[in-house]
Amino acid sequence: MQSRNQDVAAHFDARASTYGEPGTWVTDIDVLAPIARVVRIRRPSCVLELGSGSGAVPKYLAGAGLHPLYIGLDISPAMLRRAAGSSRVVGDAAYPPIAAESIDLVIGRQSFHYFNSPMRVLSEVGRVLAPGGSLIVAQITPFDEVEDKNWWKTAIALRQPLRRHRWTAAGLVEAVGRSGFSVECVRHLMSRSSLANWLDRYDISEAARGEVTQHFHSAPDMVRELRDFKVSGLDIEYTIRWTFILANFEGH
Repeated sequence: MQSRNQDVAAHFDARASTYGEPGTWVTDIDVLAPIARVVRIRRPSCVLELGSGSGAVPKYLAGAGLHPLYIGLDISPAMLRRAAGSSRVVGDAAYPPIAAESIDLVIGRQSFHYFNSPMRVLSEVGRVLAPGGSLIVAQITPFDEVEDKNWWKTAIALRQPLRRHRWTAAGLVEAVGRSGFSVECVRHLMSRSSLANWLDRYDISEAARGEVTQHFHSAPDMVRELRDFKVSGLDIEYTIRWTFILANFEGH
């Protein structure tokens, strides 16, 4: 497990200098806005983000006039060095060096697929949340149709082998609910991406690139329709589905 964590840290250290460039999900305003709405309504004094990366969320919140004490926890030191405007902690989300009942809101944005033990992470989220605290999970998930789930899991396995989990929306909701949280709402948001954009963000071999490209071009008709494929040469523009979960901690 420790070796795998080191691999993930090294992967994101290597990507830190270009992470969050315009045109990626990291800085997508449509994806950041739902989080800002919760912060504006709940007015948390202290926010903890698990897998905070280069600090896109606190930067967006500050631009929206929202300034809670923000703690970014990430396994990658190089990523955290880019996250100006927040308190930065290098660490594993399964063992966060955060005091019990000290956080009002925890955010996990596109990070739960890297956790070795997500149920332990959720347990730790419960530990650090103050009474009445909440959790936001924002994760790219496949559509609910079995054919799309299977197609997307294969695409992720080919493209991002360091991922530990390939979450579905239902799987995430179930995991959160089993961890002492009351799920307040689940919402889906659609955004657009392209195959070329997705491939270019990682340093992968030509063989792996070819496998992913072939997988997209041979997608079943139902997947093409669900994701509204727009083919241009070897590139494909397609729809991504985000799942946003807002949950309140029932423990303590």
